[in-house]
Amino acid sequence: MKITRENTDNVNAVIKVLIEKPDYEKTVEEKLKEYRQQASIPGFRPGKAPMGLIKRRFEKSVMVEEINKMLSQNLTRYMMDEKLQILGEPLASTEHQKPIDWEKDEDFEFAFDVALAPKVEVSLTEEDKLNYFTIKVTDDMIDQQIEMIQSQMGENVDADEVAEKSLVRGDFVELDEEGNQKEEGIKADGVLLSVDLVKDEEIKKQFPGKQKGEVLTFDPVTAYGDRHEVGHLLKISHEQADELDSIFRFTITEILDFQKAELNEELYKKIYGEDTGVKTEEDLRNKLKEEIANSLLQSSDRRFAYDTRDALVEKVNPELPEAFLKRWLKEANQDVTEEQIENDFDGFVKDLRWQL
Repeated sequence: MKITRENTDNVNAVIKVLIEKPDYEKTVEEKLKEYRQQASIPGFRPGKAPMGLIKRRFEKSVMVEEINKMLSQNLTRYMMDEKLQILGEPLASTEHQKPIDWEKDEDFEFAFDVALAPKVEVSLTEEDKLNYFTIKVTDDMIDQQIEMIQSQMGENVDADEVAEKSLVRGDFVELDEEGNQKEEGIKADGVLLSVDLVKDEEIKKQFPGKQKGEVLTFDPVTAYGDRHEVGHLLKISHEQADELDSIFRFTITEILDFQKAELNEELYKKIYGEDTGVKTEEDLRNKLKEEIANSLLQSSDRRFAYDTRDALVEKVNPELPEAFLKRWLKEANQDVTEEQIENDFDGFVKDLRWQL
């Protein structure tokens, strides 16, 4: 077996593998003997079929299989022994591969195109400089963080009357056509409603200004426009909700308004612990400014990493076998079109140069 390599330029090479009859003859013969022992051929006992018959039936397929196995193993071993750094995988050479006649040939030469990884040397001096951008923490950022903290640490408190965004707890009672409580009708106690989630504007207008103990009458299906949601509110089955067509009396038993947390020392201890040095709103703002600045460092680092990558790739700009890479991408991804490869190729090459 002979393996040769010709570098056609700095990043392309052709590897030729010549497999001659003595290289595979003995292996094929041993395989055929195994076939003879295992083959079940009509008219012959197992292992007794004439070798001539075995050869006529199996020799070519066995030869092709063994040569391909030998080719793969030795090509891989050659590239490892030669310490070849290649890109992608070897491809059958469209230019250098000679026709093969498996029926008549005894010696077989295979030619492969390979892409050689370029040698990359990065030479930097004090003149090579990049800006590191620090993101400024603005008052708006701090204000937004404080707003979020106050909302997260806030709570619902009792209110005297319903407002536009109140939570209202009450008891539902189904009414008959005369407006009286329906016998064996639906009842649901302690149902919590959010006024701003009521979809029907006319029904929503009934809530603001109401106080505990006051009564509203409305159709909950009309109010929410969603029978599935109404079923959960009234604690009834989906089937009952699908058939529901009634007016309900809703008696208010509790009114809750959301109150944001006050900025005080108690809140600061909840956030940072009993031993915190944050005592005033100014302390909080300074603390948040520091925290936001630290979190923004990740964005600054990420930007610097991208800028560094782009600058180094542009400076070194290693040569690549682009024609080979496009062909390899196409053969390795049969479901990808040439147009897709062309559209994505610049990004692929940029990433590859950075990896190198």
